[in-house]
Amino acid sequence: MSEEKNRPKWPESLPIPDRITTTAMHVLEAEDIQSEDDIYEITKLMYAYNERKFYLFLEQGKPVNKEIKKRLERFGIIFNTSEFYYYKHPKFERDYIKIQHHRIQSNWEQEVVDKSPMFLRTSLKLSKAMVRQLTIQEQLAIKKAQDVNPFELKPNFCGIGLDLPKFFRWVLRWFKRQR
Repeated sequence: MSEEKNRPKWPESLPIPDRITTTAMHVLEAEDIQSEDDIYEITKLMYAYNERKFYLFLEQGKPVNKEIKKRLERFGIIFNTSEFYYYKHPKFERDYIKIQHHRIQSNWEQEVVDKSPMFLRTSLKLSKAMVRQLTIQEQLAIKKAQDVNPFELKPNFCGIGLDLPKFFRWVLRWFKRQR
């Protein structure tokens, strides 16, 4: 319902388009990547929403950019394609516009190019190895959540055994349900 409200109305004076494609993208800036926890959260987000596009905007020529790239690559995030001539939009936060010097169309674009630094837009992608690792972690977590019975019927003492770590988790869950 809310998606219907947000969808713009097509002007009746124009013909209906052949196709409309909706995409989601995440804009990341250097300030978003301050710690290892930040990178881990970005990695989990990229894994959970692999159909979305993730862009990192870095100021052209800053030495911090190389450090960020190394930290991201350690977490299995690949720098895919880099594009130049992006500038911060003067009115909107976390919005970047592509303005090429030979294609400036208005005075405000010229002002943005003259006064603000150029940014590099890099598309980010998770490596296949990281996707495999996160898939395995997810499957192990699911199996661990499903395997809650602490009793074992294996060759043990008198044929019945007890898995103590599972038993303690089982008892804690039982007490939480009783409250």
